[in-house]
Amino acid sequence: MKNVIQQASTPTKILLGTSVLFITYSYLCRVVGLYFFWESDAVGWPLLWVGIISLLWGRLTRKVPKREEVTLERIGIGVAGFVLVIQVVLDVLLWRSGAYAAARAGVVADKQLAAEIGRVQSISLSAKGSIQTTTDSAGEQGHAVLQVVAKGTRKFKEVTVQVVQQNEQAGWQVEKIE
Repeated sequence: MKNVIQQASTPTKILLGTSVLFITYSYLCRVVGLYFFWESDAVGWPLLWVGIISLLWGRLTRKVPKREEVTLERIGIGVAGFVLVIQVVLDVLLWRSGAYAAARAGVVADKQLAAEIGRVQSISLSAKGSIQTTTDSAGEQGHAVLQVVAKGTRKFKEVTVQVVQQNEQAGWQVEKIE
């Protein structure tokens, strides 16, 4: 593995190093209580996938002229590219969902959370969790559990928001914020 990194181009090394730094920083700042750029892992993970693609591409371009086997590099590039595309598509779909909008509004309006962390100024763009919807003759119903970072005036806090949609007319409603 050390040899693979040594053979990588300087931009690839910088990309991989930066991605690991962003991911590590995101988790360390939570532990230390540093309230700046908690969502750096949302930048770090896509950078890591791009760095892996760049690393594998560099290996592929070095091996092809020598007529060495490149099947694993091609598979790796395909898998990393697929994961990157899926991650971006799912993030965009989540940001545009009614469940995310309801969770966002609920977190900003929550008085108990505001008492704990100060007035909530915003929530993170990157959210984790799940959204489940079903459609039948009565319309669309759904349930979502989303984890977001609430950014208050005094501190930040990771919160879990449960939202439900009983029917399409009522829209998504916050059920619980933990």
